[in-house]
Formats: sequence, C-alpha cells, structure tokens
Amino acid sequence: MKISKNKCNCFKIIIINLFIIINCYSVGLSIESLPNLKPYKPVSWDNVIVVSDCTNTTYNQNLFSGNDSYIDYAFLNNGTVDITSLIYSELYINDVMVKRIFINDLQQNYYFSIEDYNYVFKIPGTYEIRLVCDPENLIKESNESDNLYERKIEVYNSIIPENDNLKNAILLTDNSGQYISDNASATKEANEIDHAEMYGCHSVWFRWIPLKSDVAFLNTHESSFDTVLAVYTGTTMESLNLITDNDDDGSGNGKSGLSFQAYAGKEYFIVVDGYDEHEFGKYKLNWNQHIRIFFEDFEADVSDWQTTHTYGAVNVWAVGGSATSKHGKKSAYISDNNGLNPQYDIDQPGKSTLSVSVDLAFFTEPVLTFWWKSVGEFNDNVFLPMDLGRLFINDGEDIMMCYWDEFSKKIDWELRSIDLKKFEGKKIILKFLWFNGYEQGKSPAFCIDDVKVSGVINKDPVLSQIPNCVSSVGKPYTSFIEAKGYSDTFVSIDFTSMLPEWLSYTIVNSQSGIIMLHGIPRENDIGAYEIKFHLSNSFKSVDKSTTIYVQETYRVKNTNDDGEGSLRNYIEMAKPYDVIMFDVNGIINLDSLIYINKPLFIIGPGYSKLSISGNDKCRVMQINGEYPISISNISIINGNTQEYREKKGGGLYNYSNALHLENVQIKDNKSEMGGGIFNDGKIVLNDCFISNNQATSEGGGIYNVFVGGTHRMITNIKIENSLINSNSATNSA
Repeated sequence: MKISKNKCNCFKIIIINLFIIINCYSVGLSIESLPNLKPYKPVSWDNVIVVSDCTNTTYNQNLFSGNDSYIDYAFLNNGTVDITSLIYSELYINDVMVKRIFINDLQQNYYFSIEDYNYVFKIPGTYEIRLVCDPENLIKESNESDNLYERKIEVYNSIIPENDNLKNAILLTDNSGQYISDNASATKEANEIDHAEMYGCHSVWFRWIPLKSDVAFLNTHESSFDTVLAVYTGTTMESLNLITDNDDDGSGNGKSGLSFQAYAGKEYFIVVDGYDEHEFGKYKLNWNQHIRIFFEDFEADVSDWQTTHTYGAVNVWAVGGSATSKHGKKSAYISDNNGLNPQYDIDQPGKSTLSVSVDLAFFTEPVLTFWWKSVGEFNDNVFLPMDLGRLFINDGEDIMMCYWDEFSKKIDWELRSIDLKKFEGKKIILKFLWFNGYEQGKSPAFCIDDVKVSGVINKDPVLSQIPNCVSSVGKPYTSFIEAKGYSDTFVSIDFTSMLPEWLSYTIVNSQSGIIMLHGIPRENDIGAYEIKFHLSNSFKSVDKSTTIYVQETYRVKNTNDDGEGSLRNYIEMAKPYDVIMFDVNGIINLDSLIYINKPLFIIGPGYSKLSISGNDKCRVMQINGEYPISISNISIINGNTQEYREKKGGGLYNYSNALHLENVQIKDNKSEMGGGIFNDGKIVLNDCFISNNQATSEGGGIYNVFVGGTHRMITNIKIENSLINSNSATNSA
C-alpha cells in the first residue's frame, strides 16, 4: 500500500534530549479496531533503524569504532483510534538501554521518529540494536506481539590493521584454525599486485609455516563481502611467487576457497582482499591441512585387507609381497605364483579384488593417493579381451572411480590422486580390482603401493545410525538414532520438534548418544512425519532431521489399464513408501508404459498368477528416482520398444538407484538393447527368472551386467539365486 507522508504538529512531544531532532508524520495505512504501536520504516528509509556516520541521512553507511554515529528510528500507531495517554519507547544496544523517549499522544496513522541520535561505538565488532515500543504494555493494543524490532550491524576498526602490509603479516601458528577480523581500514601497498586479477584495495596479510607436508585448504566462507584469496612464496612484493589464487569458489556470495600442496618448514604468505575497492568488511579466514586418516605401505601387518575372487583363483592378489615395490621392500600385486613375481597367467580369466575399510566419519575434503603400475592388455573394442585394473569405492554400492583404460599400459610406477569429497562423513571400502580376459596380455598386472587417505578433521557430531524410515499401521515400530562424537566425545541428542502422538522415545545411553524410537501407528496416523533433533558435543552443535513414513496399503481391484481400482491409478495416488497389493489375478494389458518415480512396495500374488503386459506395443515399466522401489511376485511380459526413440529395455528400463526385484519373471520382451531389462542404475534381483527376451543389438536378457545371458562387464546389478536363460541378441544374449 502506498503511504502518504504529511508532517504533523510537534508541540505535544515531550523532548527528553535537546540534541536530537523529533518529527511526527501522518501515513495512510489499514485501520484496526484498537490503537497499535509498532516499529516502522518510513518511505525512503533503508530500515526501521538506520545507523550512519553523518547527520541528515536516512540510509545506512559503514561505521567505524571511536567515531560519531547517528541513529534514526521510528514507530507508528496503525490502529483506528488515537493514543491520548503517555507512551514511551526504548532503544537498546547489546541489551543495554541507551535511549528512552516519552510522548504524550500519537494520532492514528501517524508515526513518530527520532533522527540523528548521537552514539559512539567504542570498539569494532557486531552490535545488536533493538527498538521496543510500549515496553510495559501501558496501553491496550490490537496486537501486542509487534512492539519489537531488532537488527545487527557491523562496526569496523577505524585503525589500520597491523597486517596491512606484507612485512607485518600475522603469523598463523597451527595446521588448522580460523582468523576473524575486518579489513575496512586496510590499504593497498604502492607496488602491490592485483590478487586473483581483481582490483581490491583492502588487503590483509598472513604468514604460515606448516609443520608437516600435505594438502592445505583455505577459504573465506562466512565473510561479509565478496573476497579474493591468494597464496605466495617470497618475502617482498618484488619477489612474490604465486602458488595459487581464487576469486569465487562456487560456495556462494562471492566467497573464495583454494587448496595447494604445502611443505613442512616452507614459508607461505596468504592474502585476503575484496573483489574491488568497494568490497570490504568482516572476514573469516579458515585454514586446514590434511592429516593422515589411513596409510598402508604393505611392509608389516596387512590383516585389515581382504581378498576375494569372483571367479578364477589363479591370478590373485599377493598382499605384502616382496617382488616389487615403489618404496620400502613390499607392495600388493597380482601374481599367479603365490607372490614370487608380479605376473599373471594370460590364459586364466578371472577377477580378484583387494579391499579395506576406511572411516571418514569425522573428516572433510578426503583425498586418496596411491602408487600403481600395470601393463596388462587394453582394447578399445570392449568385445575383445582386456586385462586391466579398476578402483571402486563402496559406501553401500560399488562406484567406479576410474576410466576404462586408466590402470593399464604403465610399466613404471605412477602416483594417482582421487578426490573423495562425495564420500566425506561416510564409512567406505576401497576396492582394487584386477580383471583378466583371455588369450592376450602382458606382465606386470595391477601393482599398488603406499595407499593413503588424508583429510581435514571435522569435529561436528555425526549420525552413525538413522531410524528406519518406514512404519506400518498396527505393527510395532522400533528403531534407533545413534550419534558419534570426534575422539569419542560425549554427544547429546535433543528433539527440536514435537514427536507425533503415536511415537515415543527412550534414552538408551545418555553418554554415547543412543535413543530408541518406538510406537504403534494407527490408521489415522498414515502419513509422513519429519523428526527434527539437535546433536551437540564439546566442539559443536548441529541440527539434523529425518522423515518417518507410516505406510498406507492400496489393493488393486481389477486388471484394467487405467481408471479407478487399477494398478496405474494406485501408483499415481500412492505416497512415498506406500504398499500396493492385488485382490485380482490375470493379465494387465497396457496401452502405455507404467512410470514409477517414488519409493513404493508393489507386491503381487505370484508371478504365475499376475502378469503386466506391454501387449507387444510398449515398454512395460520405467523406474526413476533415488529412493528404494521394491517389486515382487509378478511377471513382466510382452514389452516392446519399437515405437520409442530410445529403443532400450523392452520389459523394464531402470534409471533408479535402488530397485529391488524379488520372485519376478521377465519374459518375452523385445528391444534393441536390453530385451528384458536395460539398467542405467542399480538393481538387486532375488529369485528372478529372465527368459526368452530378445535384443536386436546387445543384452538379450539384461543390458549392462556380466553374468550369463548378459552383456556388460562392470555394473551396479546384484543377482542372487536367479535363472537367466534362452535370451537372444545379435551381439550378446
């Protein structure tokens, strides 16, 4: 609503301080049934409370300690009747009252302002300013909850900082820490370069001598302005040598971040500046150096490492073998003669995996490094044999961390570094895999040495166990929340939201942070419940949340393709984690594919009793999403992708990360690739039957698996106790 301002009489105002300017103005606002006092921002003002460094202005300006500052504030009667009794307001700075003003009355739709109240902020820092109208509730108002307004301001140091010049750089003494100050009064030296090729004029300098050699991380996150960051060696402006710099690291709001290899005993100069001459304020320099989380040189005890052989047991890992090494006397390598030599038998196909667990629960920015060599044999044509190494990281599923030919064709040792940031805070398994084809090959096979994982310590408490997200009506629900603290510090768990009525909790261990959730949901409890809680230890507190779903069960009433009571109808109606069951047997003939993009449990009466058919004109199912989807006890038949632009997955196209098929028959489907299943995600098959599917190109039964009746070598498919037979394809069945 547009507010018109009309100056009113001021003679009714009781002037307490003769050095301030007092005005009253009229505004047109909505009318309420009673008088109502509230803090108010007049038109053209920057804020309800304006703080500036000069008089006669109503916009905020930069403030400096020890200098005169001027405060403007206003409050309004936006009720429907005049206030005719004595009222007052109070102004607080950091919880200390600095100003109280009385007035005898205030007409409706008039506001009262204080302008240019003089105040000196003696020291730099963050200040909280609060305006309270009618603090003792002397008048009855239509809204007693809007009498308060508060804001924070930053007051900068009026003195040039001690680290304004390179020669006066502040020494950072630890391998990690934070430094908080402001650079508002900092200057640029006469011969100073532009950092990160920007035009800042408020540079501050730091000197750092690491105690150990490892990767260092620096950032200016949580600073109040658009920063730049740079690292140099050299002791004068003329001799500076740039190591690395950064303007924006993508974290938002123009903040900077960088990393570099730092060496013990070497002197580095770090500079923080603004993007240009107008960017300055409160900055926070964070620095951390990697510490060793895990290291293995294979020289001593190697019992933490596990070896497995998917098939074939001739070319296997020799862990702690002495035939070759990069450093020391031992390493790990593939050998066909019990570790005597790093060689393999080219006529013996097989896969051998060497794995070890690494806990990243309390680390950020993790990095894996290791030395490797492997000649083997790689062919660009994936249908020909290949002998090569692979690296997987498992955090619940295997994720390949290399290119197809990355660990092959290398006769000399080479250092490899891999960013593990996507796994920070998790417990992972490193998996080094050797795959041997047949009839071709060159020694040596995969050899590794000095495997190291390093990272930055994160002392935040973490969740080591989250509660089960699914509960069923009428069934007891029991699950646990468990938290861990860095160095086994005490962690407390406090709920910050009300638990639903059906759910209770019991503290299992008050020292270790273990809470048991329990309850029995009823029919009217069906739905999703966000559980919010707070983890805290001696280092830090963090807020967490999880969602518990009370399932609803739908029962399919007919074999129609669409409409009320149909499978398609209930899939559309269902909420996440709901259950769909069947009261009918027979064949559901589809006119178009069934699309599922949310976590569901679909439970049929048995694959011999219920079939879902593509009717030889459409794909049967397409699965998308990041959440678990379970399908059991049905048949998927007669799918065909001839009418699709992407002719993949006649029976089922999986683009989800957690599809579970159990006791499912996939039969008589057709496609160009993946007649039965085309997998572009993760599938687990238990007790399934894949048969009589056809592909005009590859993967008659399943595209993207290395098991009988399949095509690809490395996938995210797990098959247990299942039969795959009588599938056909032009290139591989």
